[in-house]
Amino acid sequence: MMTQTVTILYLIYYVFMFITFICLRYTQPNRPRSFVVPGEKFGAWLVAIIGTGASIFAIALAFYPPAQVKEEVGSPLVYVMTIAVLVAIVLFVSYIFYQSSKKHHWVNKQNHFEPLTWEMEGLKKPEKVLSNIPTSYMTADQDPMGTPIRYPFNPNMKIQLPKDYEEHPNKYPGLVDREVKK
Repeated sequence: MMTQTVTILYLIYYVFMFITFICLRYTQPNRPRSFVVPGEKFGAWLVAIIGTGASIFAIALAFYPPAQVKEEVGSPLVYVMTIAVLVAIVLFVSYIFYQSSKKHHWVNKQNHFEPLTWEMEGLKKPEKVLSNIPTSYMTADQDPMGTPIRYPFNPNMKIQLPKDYEEHPNKYPGLVDREVKK
């Protein structure tokens, strides 16, 4: 049952990842990406639908009790309810830790987690932006996530990216002025 619980939790995050993949295609359409899905939006939707569908199907299979469940657990209902309660407990505890992590005094200045792009662009939550500044450039030299933003960026600023930027992003460290303000 523990293995099935971990499998379900793992697949729940995959479902979120596929949904986020589609959301980012619409909210940050110009942001340079380190990978390309062929077929543009159609390809993105196809990958997301197949991935989400496969993940949901696997979650449903994980809840399906095995043949020996009557001998080991007692009944299929106890098996399913136990897994559902374990999943709910882990998700609840994760949510509590997430809410608690928003406190600035908890942030370790030595961690290497950069702020999210929408935070560096001065937005209260992720929303549609027109910026094409690479995330790797925006996050360079920022303080750890959870602390105030050192270098804010305009969410609708566009720059001219070199043609070979996607093949050699490290070749262009100074693409934009660091002190860009809204």
